[in-house]
Amino acid sequence: MKSASLREGLSLHPPFSNDAQKRIRGRCPLELAGYEVQKLPLAQLFRDLALQWPASAFQ
Repeated sequence: MKSASLREGLSLHPPFSNDAQKRIRGRCPLELAGYEVQKLPLAQLFRDLALQWPASAFQ
């Protein structure tokens, strides 16, 4: 994903819809693979559409 834009990168991993199977409903492929997406810096950056990087991303 060297030359892909941020928007293109994010669109590769959208959450599954509410009509999907119950075990995957509302989860993205990274969550299903075992990643804790809430702890990824990118997830923290876009949570509530924050415009600044959280301090925890640099620790």
